[in-house]
Amino acid sequence: MKWRLALAVVLTALLSFAALQTPRAQFNGCSAGFCSPAKAATASYQGPGDITSGAIAFYSAGRAYNAAYAASNGNLADLVATGNGTAVCTLKALSTGYVNLTSSACAGQTPAAACAAANGGTCSITKLYDQTGTGNHVVQATLANMPALTFNAQNGLPCPAGTNNAATQLATAGSITQAQPFTFIAVANRTGSVTTNQFIFDNSAAQNFLRFSAAANSVVAGSNTGVTLTANDNAFHAMLAVANGAISSLFAVDSSANISTSTLGTFGLASNQFYMGRNTGVGLLSGFVCEAGIWPADLNASYQAMLANMRSATNGWNF
Repeated sequence: MKWRLALAVVLTALLSFAALQTPRAQFNGCSAGFCSPAKAATASYQGPGDITSGAIAFYSAGRAYNAAYAASNGNLADLVATGNGTAVCTLKALSTGYVNLTSSACAGQTPAAACAAANGGTCSITKLYDQTGTGNHVVQATLANMPALTFNAQNGLPCPAGTNNAATQLATAGSITQAQPFTFIAVANRTGSVTTNQFIFDNSAAQNFLRFSAAANSVVAGSNTGVTLTANDNAFHAMLAVANGAISSLFAVDSSANISTSTLGTFGLASNQFYMGRNTGVGLLSGFVCEAGIWPADLNASYQAMLANMRSATNGWNF
């Protein structure tokens, strides 16, 4: 009898222990509608600067250069009223990596509401911040020449917009001096004037580094004639161009299926950089330049990851 009683006590203890462990096992295994905190946590933001660090300029009104800039809620763009140039607010990044468009972003209003209430009912961009920390911001002091801000340009995010005005542009106040190799990236979309040269990124030496060409559905990288690839008009594209003075230079649009390895010229950067235009006053753009950046390095090895990041639905512009 004693051994039977002892066995019953042991069995009862084992069953009680198993019952206590079952919810824990279900929780950690994500069954029965539960999941552990580690599995429930969303992936952290990854920007282009997390793929390859060391850029000397990066601009975007829609997202952050890297996770650190996102975590610090860094500045993205200064907005003014299109009607009279009165300051409206500064767009900032959220820790998610994307721009803060919530109700607390502009003195208790959403940026869209603040711009709708501004003089003229819209906002223009007077400054895009260089998020790399090198201070190469692009600015415009003349109200009539500031690009407009379009909310929900792509993936619910805002972008600077050009409307065929040759004077509309943002530019660095000082020179960016950089010998080859260097790499440019951009996210852009041409929406009109498709038989006109339209500039995405240029400098005051008019070296035409990234531009939509004077032919429909095409984009050019490099100086002078440059290298041309297909980029359908009225669609967003991710672009990456490496200048290293050699036949191994690289220009890719969207993916490795649209790529050239021809030389892009031997010039270096030694002047002001123009975002959405050029200094000669003929650099009109009809469309959007959502972001652009410069790396003082050859990013040939990481170009596919960079293009994928720009197009990403999780971290980028979702196209």
